[in-house]
Amino acid sequence: MESILVNNEEIQKRVFNYLDIDSMLELRLINKAISEVATKRTWEVVTEDHYGLEDFESLLIKNAHHIVKLTVNNMDNKLNGSKITFILEKLKNIKSIEFRYFATFKLVYKFLDGLASKFLDQIVAIDIGMCGIEDSQPSLRGIPQRKAASPKGYENSILSVVAKFPNLTKLSLSDLEMPETDINQMFINMISKKLELVSMQIFGSIMPETFQVLKEKYSTTLKHIEFGLFERRDVVEEFEKLILACKNLEELITGPMHGLPKDYDILGNVSAEDLPNLKVIDLSSHDFPNQYDKFFNQNWDSVRCLYLNNSIMSSITAKILVSKFKKLDGLGFVDVEELTQESLKSILGSNLSNIKGLQLIGLKFPLQLAWPTNSEFPKLGRIMLVHLSMDNELLKHILTKNKVLEEIVMESVQLSNYENILSELSALREKNMLQTRQLKTLVIINDQNVDCNFIKNLIEIVNYNLTEVDIKGTKMVPEEFMKLAESFPKINFDFQAGYEDEFDDEYDDEFSGEFSSSGDNSESFDSIISKKGTMGGYEDDHSYESERGYNNFEANDGELNPMDYSEPTGNIYPEDDVPGPYENPFGGNPRNRRKTKAKKGTEIEYIAPKIKGDDENDVD
Repeated sequence: MESILVNNEEIQKRVFNYLDIDSMLELRLINKAISEVATKRTWEVVTEDHYGLEDFESLLIKNAHHIVKLTVNNMDNKLNGSKITFILEKLKNIKSIEFRYFATFKLVYKFLDGLASKFLDQIVAIDIGMCGIEDSQPSLRGIPQRKAASPKGYENSILSVVAKFPNLTKLSLSDLEMPETDINQMFINMISKKLELVSMQIFGSIMPETFQVLKEKYSTTLKHIEFGLFERRDVVEEFEKLILACKNLEELITGPMHGLPKDYDILGNVSAEDLPNLKVIDLSSHDFPNQYDKFFNQNWDSVRCLYLNNSIMSSITAKILVSKFKKLDGLGFVDVEELTQESLKSILGSNLSNIKGLQLIGLKFPLQLAWPTNSEFPKLGRIMLVHLSMDNELLKHILTKNKVLEEIVMESVQLSNYENILSELSALREKNMLQTRQLKTLVIINDQNVDCNFIKNLIEIVNYNLTEVDIKGTKMVPEEFMKLAESFPKINFDFQAGYEDEFDDEYDDEFSGEFSSSGDNSESFDSIISKKGTMGGYEDDHSYESERGYNNFEANDGELNPMDYSEPTGNIYPEDDVPGPYENPFGGNPRNRRKTKAKKGTEIEYIAPKIKGDDENDVD
């Protein structure tokens, strides 16, 4: 068995895709041969999970030669030019780079420029998100201000460097403010002839000419297209022409469609015959009912995942979905307007035998009124319920009728009777009726009816072998949580006292993304259910790696003066040129899993036993 794991790359991929970083590190204790494999697999894809390791900075440098995909998180602003140079010298196999939380684009430019100098033919994927806030909002309060470089246009922007990589296949720009003219120029100048994924969720608009360029250069190669806000008819029309030309398209994701006439059929000229390989449709808000009906009203037998976010669901639209989408294994409705219990019941009923992942957020009626009666979803592996109510009978139904359920998420879900639910579930367990042996992840968030005893009893009733339990925003104090964590040492807990739903739903972008896509296109929704451990997910603890997956190459949704991100002769940031001892290039304090926050600003950690070999003397 050991020789198979050590010598078979395919077996390694299958095994390690199921493991989180802690489990991979524990494998290093078995023997030297497996330790070498586990170390290599642990560091091939570096995500924010790795930042929690003790001595992360030294481990990163030591294992840099293993890194294929690197996430660079500069949230605490510790990265500078000399550190970038140091990191670039250690990399050897890098193919994919992701940047997050850079206040300005200057260091992103320097890192990209270094990659272009050393790994020009090697880089295949670039993902830049949540960067450049000081460049776009220089007067933003609370952010230290530096002297900005003088504007010099596209040639000195990060986009000019992105365009240089000849083998680039995946490009994602999200939560950035970029001039639409510069984006257009980037695609005009782009050397790569292999672009398969383009995701542009930027602040502002895209020029119609940009879609013309993409159509001319990449219509035969594009498999995944994602664009954000549309506010002009001419832009929508050119976007539609691009979609029509992309015969190999597998994933279609659009942002809000606004400013269109009431009788305008969005994507109305696109037919199922035009897109024979389309597997994922993810559509966002629009101004009037039935604007997507012409697009929907076709036999979409190829589509495996349908995801609607803030869309409008008239009864006519619902009937079309029931009749035309019959092979869905992933379904997600987020704050869908005009969705009735009858419509939802019909849609769920038409896909009972296929659905593996279900996401329902913001229903305006109790869920039991829309659930197909006397039914079960034989393939349902993951279910996410947010901001809705349901009775005890439905929860019992879900836990007794779905034999392969691996993950259940309930955020701000109101049950009908908390006093009786535990005794009712216990009675079902005694009768051997609970179908929760496969359940690995339990999430209960923002529920003040849930206390420590409730969670403890629920775990014992449902499945003692759970691996992930998220209980933020429950009626529990830190001292109780510590005892709970000690009672179940094999479970990774996520807890925060005083948790508030300050932002959008925590699982909106993470979990919904997974439900909005098929992950690896060849595996459809199976990849979402089975693959674990590289990016996003619950506190970045247990998501999956795939070709795009909606999550691991994440993209989310004015023009500004272009900045000069090149390195000037006289460095405008002189501290970047100051040599010094190496320190954590990405910043962030070491953290362990099972961390809890007692209140804002106060952290209490449940310290897992330190794994031998986390130091520099371990096998690399």
